[in-house]
Amino acid sequence: MAKITIPQSQLKVNVGQATPTGNLAMPFSLASVIGQGYGAIGKEVEKVAKKQKDLNDEIRLNEIVKDAIVRIESVSAGVSKNSDLQFAVDLFDKKTKLDQFEDLYKKENTKVQQLFKLWHAKQRNSEYVKIAGNVTKNHVAKVKDFHKETIQDIILDSASSDIQTATEASEKKKSFFGNAANAQVYTESEWKQLEKETDQGIFEARVEFGTKNHPKYILDNYDEIKDKVDPDKANAIIKKALQKISSDTAFNIKRDEFIRKADEDNKIATFTELMLRIKNDKTPETLGNIPTLDFLNDLYKEDKLNSAQYGALIRFYKEPEKIADNDGVFEVVNSQLYMAETVEDLDRLNRLVHLDTEYLKSIGIKDISTISAIIDKNKDREAFENFKYYGNLIDNVLGKIDAVAIRDGRDVEKQEQMFRTVGARMYNEYVAEGYRPEQAFSKILQTYLLDRNKVPTIYDVSQVTSITITKPSKQVADGQSSAEIFTGWRNQVLEKYKNNDINLSELQKDLASLDVMENVYNVRTEIERVNSANPQFSGFGFFENNTVLGKEATNPVVRN
Repeated sequence: MAKITIPQSQLKVNVGQATPTGNLAMPFSLASVIGQGYGAIGKEVEKVAKKQKDLNDEIRLNEIVKDAIVRIESVSAGVSKNSDLQFAVDLFDKKTKLDQFEDLYKKENTKVQQLFKLWHAKQRNSEYVKIAGNVTKNHVAKVKDFHKETIQDIILDSASSDIQTATEASEKKKSFFGNAANAQVYTESEWKQLEKETDQGIFEARVEFGTKNHPKYILDNYDEIKDKVDPDKANAIIKKALQKISSDTAFNIKRDEFIRKADEDNKIATFTELMLRIKNDKTPETLGNIPTLDFLNDLYKEDKLNSAQYGALIRFYKEPEKIADNDGVFEVVNSQLYMAETVEDLDRLNRLVHLDTEYLKSIGIKDISTISAIIDKNKDREAFENFKYYGNLIDNVLGKIDAVAIRDGRDVEKQEQMFRTVGARMYNEYVAEGYRPEQAFSKILQTYLLDRNKVPTIYDVSQVTSITITKPSKQVADGQSSAEIFTGWRNQVLEKYKNNDINLSELQKDLASLDVMENVYNVRTEIERVNSANPQFSGFGFFENNTVLGKEATNPVVRN
């Protein structure tokens, strides 16, 4: 029987030995598998990182492009307004070169720079098409505008009343529409329509100009016109022709009036110059410039003077010192001067004085030169009204007998008229010499009016409108000097101006009036002084009238 032998086991129990973790302890096959896993992970990480970088580059590129595209589009829009394509493209190239954008992309990484350069090139190429389209459109529009101006000139010249101009216009029209180059910017239908409109424009222009140059012809050919022209337009043309015929008549009348006035103005200027030479013959500046009688006669024969002017100059020549043959003429002229309201009124009076026989036959050389100067100085309405105010004041003062009796045996009314005439002459002459109306009045007040015992009250001369001027109370008169009272009135006026109650012109007018009032006051205080023995003259400067004595007193206002 066979013997069965059981081998002894070689396995041993591993007691207390740590599990190996190092690679050297790892079986080769397992280590290989794990190593392959780690490599795959790294590649995936690299892929992700690259994608992320590419994405960041794209984001950055987009940010740069936003600014760059604004610049490029702005340049493109600007050059597209041109009508010269080559100029527009060259200018676009210059202003959008890559170096114009270095501030945007140079600081970026290489990849972003490359991407931007590619974008820049593509963007410029796309803009060229847009620019070309816009510039071509502009060019066509410009050419059409030029054609429009050319055609308009042809239409107007075709309607000219000058035959040569009209003929040349017809030849220009044929040449224009016979030039194929002109037709290139139009479609065939547009070109035909343009020629049709040009022919219609020529016809209408000829008709339109006919209303100005030959209105009767237009009326006679109305039927033909209405067949070729819109009915409303035809009616308008007929209306213009009728208006032209009417206006021509009115124009002829105005032209004749203009020619007449121009002739009168020349005669007035000639007359005035000769008159002044005669009047001023004794002054050093004009000595020896007096015209001769032969020279005056020549001017009359040449129609540079009318018969009335010629006669007046002869009279002035013989009697240069004579004031006037008839004061009545001066009074009439002066009265009309004060009645004048407008520049036209003054102009009519000026023509009467210098041209009319009734005036020139008796008015004095000094009077007419004075009136001429006054009319010339008083074309301003406000100044003229001021002139009339003080002139009328003098006339009114001299026209009254304020408790003054004249006992020299002469007719009182006639003497008063003489006083007024003399006073008016003096006043006019002062103004003609260059004095302001209020200054002229003050001079007459201190001399002529005072000598005649014709001194108005301060209230008679007042033109103050901003405040009320009344006689000062006894308390005020006793407590303040006259200078203080007038200063107080001036301050009241000034306060009105400060409060915007009156304007500067009103301020100046009121202050000037207060100056005149104070001048009158000073004259009246002189009368008070020479009559100091009579207590009833006390305070005469502020009196509201000149009656200071009873009815038995005939001359209460006296000068020693």
